[in-house]
Amino acid sequence: MRRSVRKLTRVVTLGAIAAFAAVPLFATSASAQSSGDAVCTFNVVPNPISPPFPAAVRIEGTAPAGTEVSAFNGATLLVTTTADAAGNFSSGNFSVFPDTNVSANFVDDGGSYATGCADPEGVLVVRARTGAESIQRAQALAFTGSNNTTPFVLIGVTALIVGIVLTVAARRRHHTPS
Repeated sequence: MRRSVRKLTRVVTLGAIAAFAAVPLFATSASAQSSGDAVCTFNVVPNPISPPFPAAVRIEGTAPAGTEVSAFNGATLLVTTTADAAGNFSSGNFSVFPDTNVSANFVDDGGSYATGCADPEGVLVVRARTGAESIQRAQALAFTGSNNTTPFVLIGVTALIVGIVLTVAARRRHHTPS
């Protein structure tokens, strides 16, 4: 009786450990699926800008059809436009000075999510420069996520299983009559 209770306790404990190890794997895949395929790219046109300052520029690019795209300088709203049925957008002109940082984001027509846009090179903030300067990009925001969570979780689960198998094998070998 004692042995069966011990075995049951071990099985339940190992099952709980395996379940906790699998939680990050499922959470990662679910969050990746919920972000969808919504992609937004934008450019500041023209860039470089030329005098007189402030210079008139616009944003143009692609976003999911029917989404509202807004350009910002920090927290200051510069312009808002809507992507057409093909997913293309072009805003009206707005004024900027040299070294103005322009970022953009989009909100779907239902207002259920908002996310940032990037230029074709993946930079989230575009700096408006003068023609005399080389076109430089503002430094991108820090990357805070990990795109290799799944392999790390699988390696951890594999290591856990190998450890359990080795522990069980060592105990059986120790208890085997000689």
